[in-house]
Amino acid sequence: MKHKKIMSIVMASAMLVTSVPSSISSVFAKDVDSNIQVTSETSSEDDIKVDSSSNDINVTNGDSDIKVTPKESTDDITVNDKVDDIGKTSESTEATDKADTEATDDVTIESSFTASVENKDAKDKLSVGDTAKLHVKAENKSADTANLKLYFSDTDIQLTADKTQWSGYLTKPAMSMSIKDLNKECMLTVPVKTQDEKTMDSALKFLKEVKDDVVLSRYAVVELPAGASTEFDITIANTNASTVSVIPVMEQKATSFGDAATLTWKNDDGITILDKIAGAITKDDTSSSDDIQISDVQGAEKTVDDVDKSDFASKRLVVVSDEKSVFTDADKVIGQYGNIYLLQYETVKDSKDAYARFKDVVTAVEPDKDVSAATNDAITASESTEAIDKADTEATTEATTEATTEASTDTSNAISALNDMDASTSVQKEKGVIALIDTGVSESDNVIDRVSVIDDVLTGHGHGDKMLADILSQDEDAKILSIRAMNDNGFGTISSLVAAMEYAIDQKVDYINLSLYARTTLTTSVLEQEIIKATKAGIVVIGAAGNDGADVKDYVPGSVMEAYIIGAAKEDGTRQTLSNFGDTVDYNVVADSTSDATALFTGYVSKNGLDSVADVLNKGFVYAANYKKDETDFDPIAEDVDFSKYTIDKSKSFIVRYSFVDSSKINENTTFDSIFDGEENMDAIYSVFIDQPDVYAVGDGTYKIKANAPILNGSAKHDYVLADFARGNDYGEIVTDGVSIDLHTGIITATEDAFKSSGNDYGDEEFANLQAQIMIPSDSVPDKAVQTVTVQDKSGKVSYDVKSAVYGMQQESIPLSIVGSDKALTSDDFDVYLNGATHTTKVTWNDDTRTLYADGIYAASVYSVKVVVKKKFDSAFRVAVDDIFTSPNYTYRDVGAMFQLPDGVDLTKLSVGTKTTAMSFFWNNGYAQMGPQLPANEIMGTVAPYSKKSADPNRVDHGGVDGDFTTATNLIGIPRTLFGVDFRCMNVTTGADIGTLSGDGTYTPYNHGIWSYCHHITSTKMDHQTHEKNVFYKILDSWENTTNGYTYFVMVMMSDQHVTGGNSPQSGGGVIVFRARAKQKGGFTIQKAYNNATLVNGNSSYSLAGAVYKIYSDASCTTEVGSLTTDANGKAATGDESYDAGTYYIKEVTASPGCTLDTTTYSVTVVAGEGASKHVVNSTEPVITGSITVTKQSTLPNITDNNKCYSFEGAQYSVYKTNNNGALSDLAGTITIGANGSGKLGGLAMRTYYVKETKAPTNKSYGLDPTIYTVTVSNAAGQTLNPTVTSKEKPENDPAAFSITKKWDGEKTATVPSLWGTQFTVEYYDGYYDKNNLPSSPTRTWVVGLQYDDVLDIYFAQLDDDWIVDVDSHGTRSSDLYKNASGITVLPLGTYVSYESQAAPGYTLEGDLYMEGDNTVYHPKDKLFQQVKKKGDSVIISGNNVHKAENTPKASDIKIVKYKQDGKTPLAGVVYELKDHSGKVVGKQTTDSKGVVHFKDLYPDVYTVTEVSAPNGYTLLKEPITVNCPMRVTDDDITRLGIDRNNVIFDPVNPDDPDDDIYYVLSQTFNVSNDWNFDMPRSGAMITAKRFIPIACGMVVLMGATCVVFFKKKKKRI
Repeated sequence: MKHKKIMSIVMASAMLVTSVPSSISSVFAKDVDSNIQVTSETSSEDDIKVDSSSNDINVTNGDSDIKVTPKESTDDITVNDKVDDIGKTSESTEATDKADTEATDDVTIESSFTASVENKDAKDKLSVGDTAKLHVKAENKSADTANLKLYFSDTDIQLTADKTQWSGYLTKPAMSMSIKDLNKECMLTVPVKTQDEKTMDSALKFLKEVKDDVVLSRYAVVELPAGASTEFDITIANTNASTVSVIPVMEQKATSFGDAATLTWKNDDGITILDKIAGAITKDDTSSSDDIQISDVQGAEKTVDDVDKSDFASKRLVVVSDEKSVFTDADKVIGQYGNIYLLQYETVKDSKDAYARFKDVVTAVEPDKDVSAATNDAITASESTEAIDKADTEATTEATTEATTEASTDTSNAISALNDMDASTSVQKEKGVIALIDTGVSESDNVIDRVSVIDDVLTGHGHGDKMLADILSQDEDAKILSIRAMNDNGFGTISSLVAAMEYAIDQKVDYINLSLYARTTLTTSVLEQEIIKATKAGIVVIGAAGNDGADVKDYVPGSVMEAYIIGAAKEDGTRQTLSNFGDTVDYNVVADSTSDATALFTGYVSKNGLDSVADVLNKGFVYAANYKKDETDFDPIAEDVDFSKYTIDKSKSFIVRYSFVDSSKINENTTFDSIFDGEENMDAIYSVFIDQPDVYAVGDGTYKIKANAPILNGSAKHDYVLADFARGNDYGEIVTDGVSIDLHTGIITATEDAFKSSGNDYGDEEFANLQAQIMIPSDSVPDKAVQTVTVQDKSGKVSYDVKSAVYGMQQESIPLSIVGSDKALTSDDFDVYLNGATHTTKVTWNDDTRTLYADGIYAASVYSVKVVVKKKFDSAFRVAVDDIFTSPNYTYRDVGAMFQLPDGVDLTKLSVGTKTTAMSFFWNNGYAQMGPQLPANEIMGTVAPYSKKSADPNRVDHGGVDGDFTTATNLIGIPRTLFGVDFRCMNVTTGADIGTLSGDGTYTPYNHGIWSYCHHITSTKMDHQTHEKNVFYKILDSWENTTNGYTYFVMVMMSDQHVTGGNSPQSGGGVIVFRARAKQKGGFTIQKAYNNATLVNGNSSYSLAGAVYKIYSDASCTTEVGSLTTDANGKAATGDESYDAGTYYIKEVTASPGCTLDTTTYSVTVVAGEGASKHVVNSTEPVITGSITVTKQSTLPNITDNNKCYSFEGAQYSVYKTNNNGALSDLAGTITIGANGSGKLGGLAMRTYYVKETKAPTNKSYGLDPTIYTVTVSNAAGQTLNPTVTSKEKPENDPAAFSITKKWDGEKTATVPSLWGTQFTVEYYDGYYDKNNLPSSPTRTWVVGLQYDDVLDIYFAQLDDDWIVDVDSHGTRSSDLYKNASGITVLPLGTYVSYESQAAPGYTLEGDLYMEGDNTVYHPKDKLFQQVKKKGDSVIISGNNVHKAENTPKASDIKIVKYKQDGKTPLAGVVYELKDHSGKVVGKQTTDSKGVVHFKDLYPDVYTVTEVSAPNGYTLLKEPITVNCPMRVTDDDITRLGIDRNNVIFDPVNPDDPDDDIYYVLSQTFNVSNDWNFDMPRSGAMITAKRFIPIACGMVVLMGATCVVFFKKKKKRI
């Protein structure tokens, strides 16, 4: 029990998600024997076959087979898929349905699916042909894929709120509805958003589900993956007046309904029959116009560019060509028979390209696509899709084709096989042979021969045998040649069909039966050419139209004019829904499918010949293709009786009172007394009216009267059930003897005595000699009466007959097409005879509408009309009557209204079936006690039909067939309030109140009187003692006239049978027509809203008040009819009755504060009686917004302009709405600066904002701007909506000193040369580089020279003006320095390369350079790379800004040449000692044989050379020689001593002081003799003895460092 309870809860829970109940199973799957076929709206190629045999659902779509098998039954759930009827399940579902209603308080289920269809912008009232746009939304929130289906159902009513009841609607397809904008595959492309927010295009496929040639459902389907959603619009139209519901269904493991949309299309009525036939009277068009439109895209012509790829899936072409030279790719030809070629290609693209080449140069070319048998039997799911599969495996995407379920497995070469087939001699010697091209047949006595063009099999799967049986059912002696061209699945190819046709032609058969079809939109059909070839050979080709319910112009053989094309018909001769139709269809044969129909027709003509078809046409077997069921063709319940042998006795009169009553509310005990007894019984009355037929004298003392008009015109569908007879007086004298009626035929027989007066003083013949009251059981108001109308000229030689079906409750009218030849026709130009009468009926002719009206006569009382035109007329006359019952929703009624109610009544209280009994005024003619008759001006008319075509709407109508029955008995004044509505009777022309009864003032609650008649025969005299009686009122019928907006009502009014205060059971009244409409004025509201309410919320700059909208009556907005101004809530409303019903156009002309004009022109339809709140125009007002632009500028553009190291890009400014003492809040947005140094934030409401930089540029070349900028966005005078903030910012740079300090790498001695003249080059690059990617040219270059600081006793240089060398010795010119606003030199961000470019005199360039604190030594050739970057909050140069260099001065040397006393002979062996300035011995050498000692590589110093030993006999020098290394000489010394300037080193020391110039001599040679001292001679003099004279001079070269430290000190010479 616990288990069952749980299962019950589960079942109940399922219903909470609006699951489709099990009764819907026939829609979603096919039962084992139901033959349901799901088919594309356009072609068989796109069909999807559904089979649910063995409780499985097998769906085959291309190469994807999905098999869904129901789970096994449990103890609690029983699944039975037996379907008793379409849309109806067996009782096994009752338990489930019952469980659905159980309480589920403990169960909460959140649906995994949502789906809705919304009527987006359809008109309030759709006319047939109008389009409506629907908005579809759906979401699959589950974890599995689901299908969204949109069912298009003909519901005729609004859907019930209970979605569990909707399943029945799904099997009511809306066949007249069409979908717009479909592509040629009958699909729409719709967006599907996946779970990861990606949008992809998906196909919404439009399909139909078929069983036994009946469309069960029409729907569109799209797949939604897990978590996916879709939203799109579809546009639909309707060719018939009907109500269509579009029902969304989500299918997965369970099935759920979404929210549906229901739309109603109505005929554009108010257009009467006369309007419809105006101008088209003489048109004799008998073509069919009721073909059901399955899709509006059928028959679209394809070009080579948009032919389905699936057409080329076989990659084969069949070509007919008499010129073999066209086959440039002859290797592709795999088969040939005569001029027929079969070509095979590698890819689909190749075959398609070849088709494009061939189509204009050959007789015919066609893809070798599939052809299927023209049956409606479901094809099993095992059908192969091999042809498509092959195409799908190709490498190119173009070769990939969408699979179809009807692919053929035939890969044979039928064309080539023809060459090996033997002729059929048995066939060729026979006459009348039928070639049955199909799937093959079994052996039979009628089968002369069997062949196959596709394989070795001769017997197929059964389709061929069925066609054979159909043929033999019509011609048991038929002789058959069976040609197998389709496989066991009922599929063949174009090539196999062509081969079969060729074989049949070669065998000279007489008939070819093609119970098959293929869709083609190509104009190059090979199969068509083959059929034409057969017909030219004298063969009768009979082909199936096809079973897609489409135009055959897109099908073969259906589109081939030369063949006999056969469709399928229903038993009544109308076309089967799925049978194709079109100009080339010759006949429809009663059959389930067009394949059967074709075979049946073949059998018939083979036996009887084609000429015999005319003999059986439209007689139950073969029907014309345009055959239309005649709505006037009905079988009356009884035939008419011929009274031609009798004579009419004009001395006798007879009245028939017909009473149509609800057959469900009467029984064998019902009497007229009971029917007219009170409201409850009178509710059974459908209609009452009077007829006055002729009295025929039989000649034997009896008389015959025809009371059969309702029988003969079809108004009476059941035998009469009761008849009472009475004298024709007001006393109701019942006659029971001498009169009787045949209740079946309606013929009354009466004796002479029955007509005789009783001899009392009752006034027996006041109405007629005799009267009958007949009760006719009915299922509804007598709405259709079929009449035979005959029109003749005066001579009777020209006559025309037609049947017409008209509304039974309308006034008899006959529309004609004739016009007078000389002048307008009048009523006197016509004689009209009704129901075979010999006397004419009074008529009225309306020459404008060319219509005759028989005043006061119901159409339900007429079965025949004869019109004799007595005057000459133009054009052949024709009764211009449309079949008003073609559409079941046709609402035309040619009935005028006697009166109308005041505008604005609640029409819902006047619905059909509404009834009430109300005290009413009642007066009877001819009774003194009733008082005098009402004055004529207080009488509206009679209960006879009242024509809206009458020239005088206030005339008093009268009853009687012959138009002269004027004696009415009762006047009824209807209460001024009835059915709870204002029932004042208004004139239909003026709209004025017709007025109340006068009398003595007692009767003012009643309207003017209406003449009526007694409709109840009784035996008791009426006393007529009072003017007020209860009258029963009931609305019998209603319809809407869309032209004038009125609803017309048919109302019966019948007095209570107790007219007097006694027991006199008499009733008087009849049926009247009135009209009413809702209020003719209405209103509307304009609701203005911001397009961004959040943006302007609480902002005083904006207001919804004050917007002015002008109202126009025309779409071009030129005729102004009013204006509205919105209030603070954005609302502007008209009064509830401010504007006449109709469509108005609204445009905003003045915007409210803070808004721009809404440029949309809105339309609104004012509906009569609907107030302003009912129709709201939503105007979305664009709010005025502005923007803030931030432009960043550098405070040092000389540094940053065009400098790649500086960029504002990436900087962000936050825009706030609130500033609380510097605390910013309420962020409005962020501005990001772009590469151009500017950024913008748009869409800002008008107000004050606070802007502050919150993020520095990406490359950190600028710091944050701390400024808070106050900005106002406003359109006020003097302000702007788009202000700009200019933020000037200091670029990041290194303000620290960049210096180089220079020193010697040895001791500072008295002779060390000056470092003055050392130069360093500094190169700047505006980017971050290393030695591997350094640009070829620097951005700027500076050369600085070292200067001496006598305070610090150093040489240094600084990157500043004082140290800049304008142009160095290499020609390098220094660039301008970068300086800040204070004029201080700064280092911009970027790369710096430094190196010593010139050494000081006496030095080399080989000294080392290093940064302070860094042990890395940089040699001059390496160059020093450094980058200035932003790091953290500081800008620093990589390493540091202080650099040091150590250079080695150029070495000096001292050479001593020792001579003997003669000064010429070198003296060897002398020892010399060399000491520096400190006395330290730094060298000791002995003269060689040349007397030379040479002290080399001497550091600058003051040296002493001492001779410390000499050979024996020689004395030592007394004094040491003092030598300055290097030796300095002046320019004067060089001149005086004649020193070669090329052998000295010039050192300007201080360029500003010419006297400070010196020269360095690096190499000094001294000649020494013990006897002599030499002095240096003056310039140009000879060297003299005893003097130390330098012999050679060398150059001291000093290599400098690369960096200089600058100190602004006075240079000092050493």
